[in-house]
Amino acid sequence: SNNPESRATPTVEGNKVYTCSGNGDLACIDATNGKVIWSYKASELNKGTFGRWGIAESLLIDGDKLYYSPGGPETMTIALNKATGSVIWKSSSLNDKPGYASPILINYAGKKMVIGVSLGHIFGVDASNGEILWKVAHEQSSDPNMRAFELIKCTTPLYKDGMVYVTGGYDTGGMMVKIGSDGKSATVAWTDPVLDDHHGGVVLVNGYIYGSNWINNSTGDWCCIEW
Repeated sequence: SNNPESRATPTVEGNKVYTCSGNGDLACIDATNGKVIWSYKASELNKGTFGRWGIAESLLIDGDKLYYSPGGPETMTIALNKATGSVIWKSSSLNDKPGYASPILINYAGKKMVIGVSLGHIFGVDASNGEILWKVAHEQSSDPNMRAFELIKCTTPLYKDGMVYVTGGYDTGGMMVKIGSDGKSATVAWTDPVLDDHHGGVVLVNGYIYGSNWINNSTGDWCCIEW
């Protein structure tokens, strides 16, 4: 395989380190002695798929649960017991590959949601039971030459007040998604062609989104976009 080693920042809680390999193998390691407490081939055992750059998702911990997105034909996102590695729930499938980004956890409309990025969608999962509450397809580039390529989504989304911002490089631009008041639907509020962040991420400061865009793999400009 091309991506055997870990390609994501480990998640550390107390004396335990939670890691994910580039092939979607998860492990919980005792940081005091280096012993593996549990391991789980999350992608392989859930028919997971991934793009040519492998898995680059930092594992998200929420109380007793740990979230991971194998993608593929069987499920999109799963929850594991962080102490044992056993599966608690599996979402339905989006028939999509996971993005190269880490999820976020939000509370909205009386629901706790895991918001994830796949190569084709931004989506929200009910953290209590794995129900996919909403999904929105990414905007594709207007450039026909770019549309032939698989999207590369490396940027963790931003969230504020029921709105989720997601962006990616290669002229695919940015997109603001508004979650419905019931928490079970979402629509595109606006799209923007200027800030197509490839690497490095974006931040929200005082109502403005800051990041760098993609002109080519060597060059980009700093951008400021109104939320």
